[in-house]
Amino acid sequence: MKNSTHKKNLFLSSAATVAMSLASRAVISLAMTASISTLALADDCLLDTNNDGNADSNVDTDLGANSNGVNARLACGANAQATGAFSTALGADTQATADEATAVGNDAAATGTDSTAIGADSIASGNQSVALGEFAIADFTDSIAIGQSADVGGIGAVAIGADANAAGESSVSIGAQSDATGIDSIAIGGDGTDADTLGAQAT
Repeated sequence: MKNSTHKKNLFLSSAATVAMSLASRAVISLAMTASISTLALADDCLLDTNNDGNADSNVDTDLGANSNGVNARLACGANAQATGAFSTALGADTQATADEATAVGNDAAATGTDSTAIGADSIASGNQSVALGEFAIADFTDSIAIGQSADVGGIGAVAIGADANAAGESSVSIGAQSDATGIDSIAIGGDGTDADTLGAQAT
């Protein structure tokens, strides 16, 4: 029994390490993308609104993109809003409203300080949060949601996979429809009914 428990603990430790490694790589990659955009020192993108193949300041517009006239911000896309210091908003109706926030994709919103939202309708509202994927939501500090409709519900939580849910503080959920609801819980695998920390639902 002791040997089995030891193996289980080792597995959980390894799984958590892998999850955080994946999340860290994603954050580094996204941070590099954001820094490249910032270094460009552009403010509002001119778009080819008359569809002649050329962006001409005499006839074309930015379709409402807004960086508040600050060159250290980048807004590109219809109604894109980059209003935070050193923020980047790329895509129609994107919002990067906090300092050093990055939003990429239709309706993506990065509203937390140093947050990153990439993917249509993704939301990163927690400070230092990352949401990657359509409808991904990272709304707590230091939280990471990767995958379509991935969602986190606690500080420092990590959800990786379509519909993955890491609801507990510092919880880790890996796999489609996996569900980690308890504090410091770990759920690995697809949808299922297991209640222990190795199952798809960990409480």
